[in-house]
Amino acid sequence: MKKMGIEMYYNSRFQGLSRENNKAVVTISNDEGKKTELSADKLLVAVGFRPNSENLGLENARIELSKSGFIKVNEKRQTTEPKIYAVGDAAGPPFLAHKAFREGKVAAEALAGMPSAFDNRAVPEAVLSDPEIAIVGMDEESARKSGFEIRPESSHFALPGVRSPLTGQTGS
Repeated sequence: MKKMGIEMYYNSRFQGLSRENNKAVVTISNDEGKKTELSADKLLVAVGFRPNSENLGLENARIELSKSGFIKVNEKRQTTEPKIYAVGDAAGPPFLAHKAFREGKVAAEALAGMPSAFDNRAVPEAVLSDPEIAIVGMDEESARKSGFEIRPESSHFALPGVRSPLTGQTGS
């Protein structure tokens, strides 16, 4: 990423926004309080997700919510009311269609009396940027904390026939 001129700022918080010479100037600070100003022609603001689970009467059905407001479910996707199941965004992150589809399959199998359970440890994620970014499984820190001996590696590869959403080019 650095070779492409992309800088990453981790553990940073937004502090302010101003406009100078027709550019957006964003001020961020890191965990130590060091402030950095970034200048850009355009600015994308992404503020995250929060559930819209209030005032639905879920408590009347004996359905409990997590501290963050998502419906509590077990590995079969049952809520705290065993006859009611929840899948997808309502059951919490990650907010991915293929994760919701798998949860729905697990819930249907459980309702049919089949042995089934959802395992969230290896849900693939992708960022459709250029370059594209893909993620699956634990990050390095989580793997180490779980007692795994790891050897981090990275590689650059492209799949023939997959078209970049930004450039329109295919892999080589």
